[in-house]
Amino acid sequence: MVFQKSAVRNLSYFISVYLLLILLFTLFRVLLVLIELDTVETIPHRVPLILKAFRVGWRFDTVIACYILVLPALLLSVFSFLRIRSGWIYFFITAFIVSLSVGAFFIAAVDIPWFNHFSTRITSAVFNWKNSPGFVFKMIIEEPKYFVYFFVFLLFSIVFIFLYRKIRRYFFSGQNFLIREERRFPTDQIFITLLMMGFLCLGARGRIEKKSPIKPSAAFFSEYSIVNQVALNPDYTFMVSMMDDHNEENRELHLVRDDDAIKRMMQAFGISRLLPGSPVAREVHPEGVPLRANVVVVIMESMSGKYMGHFGNPRHLTPNLDSLANHSLFFNHVYSSGLHTSAGIYATLFSFPNLLNHHPLNQVIIPEFTGLGKTLYDRGYQTIYFTTHDEMFDNIGGFLKFNGYERIVCQKDYPAWQVKSTLGVPDHYMFENAIPYLNKLYAQKKPFLSVFLTASLHDPFIIPKDVPGFHPHSGYIDYKIVEYADWSIGHFLKIASKQAWFDSTIFIFIADHGKKVNRNTYDLSLQYFQIPLIIYSPLLIQPAVIEKTGAQMDVFPTVMGLLNQDYLNNCLGIDLLKKDRPFAFFCSDDAIGCVNREFFFVSRHNGKESLYKFGNGSELNYLSSYGPLADSMRSYAFSMLQGSQWLVKNDKVKYGRKPLKK
Repeated sequence: MVFQKSAVRNLSYFISVYLLLILLFTLFRVLLVLIELDTVETIPHRVPLILKAFRVGWRFDTVIACYILVLPALLLSVFSFLRIRSGWIYFFITAFIVSLSVGAFFIAAVDIPWFNHFSTRITSAVFNWKNSPGFVFKMIIEEPKYFVYFFVFLLFSIVFIFLYRKIRRYFFSGQNFLIREERRFPTDQIFITLLMMGFLCLGARGRIEKKSPIKPSAAFFSEYSIVNQVALNPDYTFMVSMMDDHNEENRELHLVRDDDAIKRMMQAFGISRLLPGSPVAREVHPEGVPLRANVVVVIMESMSGKYMGHFGNPRHLTPNLDSLANHSLFFNHVYSSGLHTSAGIYATLFSFPNLLNHHPLNQVIIPEFTGLGKTLYDRGYQTIYFTTHDEMFDNIGGFLKFNGYERIVCQKDYPAWQVKSTLGVPDHYMFENAIPYLNKLYAQKKPFLSVFLTASLHDPFIIPKDVPGFHPHSGYIDYKIVEYADWSIGHFLKIASKQAWFDSTIFIFIADHGKKVNRNTYDLSLQYFQIPLIIYSPLLIQPAVIEKTGAQMDVFPTVMGLLNQDYLNNCLGIDLLKKDRPFAFFCSDDAIGCVNREFFFVSRHNGKESLYKFGNGSELNYLSSYGPLADSMRSYAFSMLQGSQWLVKNDKVKYGRKPLKK
């Protein structure tokens, strides 16, 4: 009978499990490449780049595999030396390895649709919706395509458990379990055990260099974002982001000094006289007679500018928005503040930017802002907000009620038969139900502010059957739903044009954020941030195309400029009809972007920076060639974000609510 020494057996066992984990992680990476093949195929010399991404990815996969195995390896080695052979030990090791591995496969499976939507690997930002788990769960199960990834997770888990059991039986049953221990000092076994533990610890660290373990920047070896993202392991990005979240230094931004940020903000806004209460407060006293027009703001879910024919889309998906663009003030170069709905609402209505990996509305102590709602409410406006679904999702209802919105109309206010999914009622039902509310407000002889948040362009895609007048020409649901969202806008305006308040109303149409429409050129995709801004009022506004660089934050000051009313601008927005921005800036969950008309600067959480000429689609990094420009863009974006954080933290955002007098 042939006997193995325990150290050799343990080493062989953990090598086998390690190779099994690496194989399955690699298959997840292959699956991601296949799903994103339309983007990968546009890369020149893609085969060697993808192969290198897999080689770099092996390092990140090794980090996760070794984290899973290092504790079981230590326990098994200790008990082997002590000659303890309890069944509970092997049960615990098996349960530990299987549970962590299955958890890793679950994250890897969830990462695929996450990546498809955001073009980045999954991070702790997935918990931005932790306070609405039921809502999110229902939203997921109502979208059939997500079940595919659930079955992928089940398949990989079953394969792993099946093969792992075979490995365990081979090494820990029968003759391989019986170890002949020699009486002499086991020098060779100690050496083998130290070799095994050294490999696992080094693998978990990811690199040999003493200065630092492996960082996400190790994946950024190519100028093509898809290649760099393929190299990362989603369990690694999730784990690192979770550790960053629990790092005290990462809970607040530390981009620049607070006093330097405030000084830079004051210079950017041309503030020479400091008002009491806030360093960015600017009194605005326009000439002429104030306009007491109604204001209707429609925040369109995921309506990327890339869907519109005005921006070059050839599919004729948005005829209503394209027509509006020709009969309105249309802003060609406007960007969202972030890539989540909460950030879009926050920036549009309160004129403050979204911060890195931050949920601006989900706060226990809600700040009181000098935003669009408060300002118009203090000037005698009636205020109302319409949403298709539950008002508590993203803490929207409570946040808005505390900031000047008198009435929230949500899912509970609609007939039950109109509710089609977790996202509530389809868009056109919301618009139709809103008309009686607005007519009632108009009858009060006071102007009103009405804000709408659409939802149809968010998964699950629900198009109500037999909608009169809606005749899509697309067969693909992802395009058909865009046609429906656009048709709903036209349907709303058609109904509104028949109401007594239409001629005295200013309509603002803006997206909460964009969406992936074509392949992503950059890892921080501009498709998620370039959005339409349309201001429409046939009798009050002359059509024009505005070529200035703008942001969601500019809606509030621009509307106040159109109303020609006194107000206090205590936010980061500007009136785009009177001023211009040098840059627009925005945040994803782990990166900061800043653009002008030609260049796109990206500063990532891992320290990697790039400067692209996005106007011509170049993927080359011009950071070294245009250093002074990159410095200006970095300084502007960092100062605005750091200063915004300081203003909110120090309660400097509500000063000057009362109407100002000249």
